[in-house]
Amino acid sequence: MDILDKAIAFYGPDNQMMQTCEELSELIQAIIKYQRYGEERAPDIAEEIADCEIMIEQVKRILEFTEYDIDAWKKRKLERLERYIS
Repeated sequence: MDILDKAIAFYGPDNQMMQTCEELSELIQAIIKYQRYGEERAPDIAEEIADCEIMIEQVKRILEFTEYDIDAWKKRKLERLERYIS
């Protein structure tokens, strides 16, 4: 059992899902502050991305998504984006 599985077991799936929402909100706030205050806030975005990636990995485990599940959606989304920008 690695640290992410231990965190899910310790805090519980519901709490980790809520924590993911909180971390995503903090990333939004960091991006807004970057837009307002400039480059000096870039490190805040990196920190919040790290938090979000850790929590998103836990959500994937809680919901038992495989990399195939996520990659299939990414492929569809990227294909759609390419149609929009081409």
